[in-house]
Amino acid sequence: TTIGTVIENKVVTELPLNGRQYLNLVAQAPNVNVLSPAAGQAGARLGGERAQQSISAGGQRIFFNYYTLDGVSNIDPNFNNYIALPSIDAIQEFKVQTGVYPAEFGHQSTQVNVVTKSGSNAFHGSVFEFLRDEALDAKPYAFTSVHPDKSPFKWNDYGFEADGPVFKDKLFFMGNFEGLRRRQTTLSTFTVPTEKMFNGDFSEILPNTLIYDPLTGQPFPGNVIPANRIDPLSKDFLKYYHSATLPGLLNNYVQDNSQPFDRNGYVVRADFNESSSSQWMGRYNWGDDTQSSQGLGQAGSKILTHYKQWGGSNTRTLSST
Repeated sequence: TTIGTVIENKVVTELPLNGRQYLNLVAQAPNVNVLSPAAGQAGARLGGERAQQSISAGGQRIFFNYYTLDGVSNIDPNFNNYIALPSIDAIQEFKVQTGVYPAEFGHQSTQVNVVTKSGSNAFHGSVFEFLRDEALDAKPYAFTSVHPDKSPFKWNDYGFEADGPVFKDKLFFMGNFEGLRRRQTTLSTFTVPTEKMFNGDFSEILPNTLIYDPLTGQPFPGNVIPANRIDPLSKDFLKYYHSATLPGLLNNYVQDNSQPFDRNGYVVRADFNESSSSQWMGRYNWGDDTQSSQGLGQAGSKILTHYKQWGGSNTRTLSST
């Protein structure tokens, strides 16, 4: 009754992944796509890559997914997307399941179950860094006549993974860190006052809109406010604003907006073989995301996301029956 696709470690680590995000491989499972729109409020409340998750399996909505990590619930209850994001170097395999499930899963129509890597009797390790920047990329296409000469872009994704024995055949460890530093800009257009409006001249909005003198109740001649009628405090505030750089009254200002994004993720796991009938596992992972978004001028917002997760298990055979 359950249909599932296992994505193994070799696939996870060797297929090209833009951003080293293992969930992009979910689309390898049949009847799954990652092209649906993301949750409407996720960008403002979660930020980062969590807000962009939009996995739809079996024709279900993106809110019908359930994530586990080593059997531990790994899901945000507000948007039904993941909380902890293990590095692909720390993943042994993951499975996408659709259909009818045994009781261990409990709810949702699509299961994404991830198993982290355990150590073995041999030491293994890797150090990596993936780089992208504007010197290696083509310039983004600009839809406006006024645009910056270049759009700064820097992407550094780096980290390490190490695993091996603490006591041979008995106790093993695995540790992993991955950091992402992304600096990029996007071309945005805004609607702002024109240069004439900054000086009190609103003739460009005639005849649709008239500016009235609050003292006389009559329109200002030519829709021009005299310079001595503009409050000095208002003039001081104008230096923090921007006048139009493109013709027209709508979408007349272009700005290259900065969108820095930082991500850190750590995973530590230990496995203990007590006996042939009892095996223990413990895992601790933590991380943080920081995303900033720029608006007009220096206005903007920042979203900080921190998580910690513990997991443990004991697999025990009570008897041969």
